[in-house]
Amino acid sequence: MTDQPNLLPFASRRFKRLSTALGLSLILGAPVAFGASLLTGFDAYEKGEFSVALQQFLTLAEQGESEAQYNLALMYQQGLGTAADPAEAARWFTAAARQGSANAQYRLAMLYDSGEGVPQNNHEAARWLRQAADQGHRTAQFTLGGRYYSGKGLDQDYGRAIAWYTKAAEQGHASAQFSLGVLYESGRGTAKDLERARYWYQMAAEQGHPGAQNNLGAIYLIGKGIEPDPVQAYKWFSIASRRGEGAAGLALATEELTLDQIEQAKALAQQWMEKRNY
Repeated sequence: MTDQPNLLPFASRRFKRLSTALGLSLILGAPVAFGASLLTGFDAYEKGEFSVALQQFLTLAEQGESEAQYNLALMYQQGLGTAADPAEAARWFTAAARQGSANAQYRLAMLYDSGEGVPQNNHEAARWLRQAADQGHRTAQFTLGGRYYSGKGLDQDYGRAIAWYTKAAEQGHASAQFSLGVLYESGRGTAKDLERARYWYQMAAEQGHPGAQNNLGAIYLIGKGIEPDPVQAYKWFSIASRRGEGAAGLALATEELTLDQIEQAKALAQQWMEKRNY
């Protein structure tokens, strides 16, 4: 359950902004020489010169620079500039994670989850997830919530699942928002609260989560906690259907609408999608 992209280009842009602001004096605690070499590595990466980038990051990683360790691990994991090497990726993620890199802690947790480059270990996965989550890493928070929900590597605890889902949802994590909607709608681990369920479905739906769009459509169609609104239901089912959800609901909503109302709902869906290049 991850939504983490390849972070190297992002890291490069962030580094350039910071290095400009700080006059290359420090970067995440690194001295000038580290900062300059990191920038060389990032630039080489963006040019597709992966072997050059790998060597730059390796040199700094061996000197203990945590951002270089993290990016080096990504390159070993993805086989960029070298053959893919899960064990080396795990080694460098571990080095960066021990220095407090939340991204590395999350990635390392996922390696322990899958057994890639390290022995599979649910408890180690949960331990590193918790460290990343405590630092505000929203995907780690969402994933940790899922661990508490399922009891994988941790004692099952719906209350803690909701707490971690909420932390991630408040940072805009769409799947966490959707999960909260499901829990509040079903009343699992908490009192049933249809208003909160609708709120979190709406938040996730606006970000393009098709499951949330489908469930929001169902709430409007049935009138769960609100007055039925088949036009809004059709709108959300129509949007969800673009991503493989909502077809059944769309057929049901169509039966509740006049031709004019269907055209109105289609226009609302089209406006929503055009505004977001959906």
